[in-house]
Amino acid sequence: MNLNCSEAYLVGLLIGKGRISEKKLIIDFNFNKPIVDGLALCPKCGFLATKPSELGLRKGLNLRCKNKKCPESKKTEISPEIIPKYNQRKETKDSIKNIVLPFLKKGVGAKFELLDTQSVCCISVELNSRLKEIIKNLFEPNKTSFSNFIIPKYFEGCSKNQKIELVNGLLDTIGFANKGNWRSEAELYRVYFQVVSRNTHLPVSLDNFLRKHFKVPVQTIDWGHPNIRDGNCKEFLNGNESAAIGREHQVKVFPEDLKEFKFRLSSKRKIFDDMVKVNNKFKKGKKNKDWFPPNPIPKRQVKANHPLENSNKIPKKLRKHFDAFWQINLELGCVYMTDLLKNVKDKELFKITGIQNASSCKDDEIANFKAISAEKKNKLGKKLQLKSRTSSTKKNQTEKSTYEPLRNWLEKYVNKKYGDNFTLITADQTISQYLNQSSDEALNSLAEDYKIRPDIISYVTKKNRFIFIESKVVSISLQEVGQLLAYCLVANPIEAMLISTKPISAALLRALSNNKDVLKYGESRIQIGKLANNEVEFIL
Repeated sequence: MNLNCSEAYLVGLLIGKGRISEKKLIIDFNFNKPIVDGLALCPKCGFLATKPSELGLRKGLNLRCKNKKCPESKKTEISPEIIPKYNQRKETKDSIKNIVLPFLKKGVGAKFELLDTQSVCCISVELNSRLKEIIKNLFEPNKTSFSNFIIPKYFEGCSKNQKIELVNGLLDTIGFANKGNWRSEAELYRVYFQVVSRNTHLPVSLDNFLRKHFKVPVQTIDWGHPNIRDGNCKEFLNGNESAAIGREHQVKVFPEDLKEFKFRLSSKRKIFDDMVKVNNKFKKGKKNKDWFPPNPIPKRQVKANHPLENSNKIPKKLRKHFDAFWQINLELGCVYMTDLLKNVKDKELFKITGIQNASSCKDDEIANFKAISAEKKNKLGKKLQLKSRTSSTKKNQTEKSTYEPLRNWLEKYVNKKYGDNFTLITADQTISQYLNQSSDEALNSLAEDYKIRPDIISYVTKKNRFIFIESKVVSISLQEVGQLLAYCLVANPIEAMLISTKPISAALLRALSNNKDVLKYGESRIQIGKLANNEVEFIL
């Protein structure tokens, strides 16, 4: 089997953010923010311009050039208007339609479909015999999603162009270029590949692939492990457990080292190109461009045992203590670390401290590390006693707070469309219980039949039927759809609506791309909408 470049690119998309179903491949292109800022570059010298200090901000000062040799560096006269704004949603959709899909169709003889929401664009690819053959040869039978894909062995021996397109596919799905990823020590921008926390093997697979075939130095892998993401236990102590554990893994590289590759998504490409310009023009830092070979672990970086490092949210193999990210690489079978270990005299000492050539007693070094860790653990224990874990101070909007705005909206909607109605909040009792209390005979007669509890209902007098609303403050998924479908099977409402303060989930979007009847009940379909400013905008 020999892939063409379009097929290699498709495999990259699939590894990054794809799923394999019985009949289709589903690939997501996520964007958290509809509008994203580009780089603010000084109009005089082209270097990075940033906000002044907090004091400067309070005084109303503008941006300042970070290039100390630039005359603008001592001024704050650069207007924030120089910051480019990119409409990620529009540019992602346009790029997929005009660049990605034409390139795929050039070499992949399959049917494609594009769907999008406020936070994700999704393409579905109909599986034909050729694609089934590719999947059979490249992926293990039990691995069907980006949560467990790695780079297939096929790409070790294929052409360089195929290897490049594989990486391009990864860049377009899990590659990120944003202004915040500045490496201050080297004064250089970085880009990163972001891998879901469940997939602990792809970061190492990608690091080794880039290093072997393209000599691309990986600056670091920011593992989603509590020792790495929350080494000082600050997030844990503040009650922000989700920031300490279960976060994505980030494989970080410098953009100028990815010159052989390209983003096909325009908003990412524009920011990436600006990063390359800045890094190439102002090369100040050559240090810290590559994590390999690792340096010995400084004593100040020895960490206390994190309360979550043995959590069942972490893969079994990684439920232990780490002081440096490369120790995780070694644990997960990094080829370069494994080869290095073979040539190290004292392997135990190296694994714990990173020391390759011991000049002092092994036992003393290990004991020293353990003592530092124990001391930090003791201090952490005292902090835990003084400050109990709290939930995030940022409180989400409660579902209950949406009921009255939705009731008011529904009443107006039904009046305009159907006429007379009774519109009620029924979240705390079943419809039957509400109707039993009604003085209206028509409603009272229905009480026995509807022992269900949608959040808001409207009884349309002329139709003698209901309209249902289920309100959510989370992204709408199949679970929420299933709940409302069950109500619809009982009551067969004229209309049924799922309304949330958040966009629909990518999982639901994928389900809809596979089966458009997911929302269907009887002769009707569930409508999905978003609540904003007490008004409902229908999405589907």
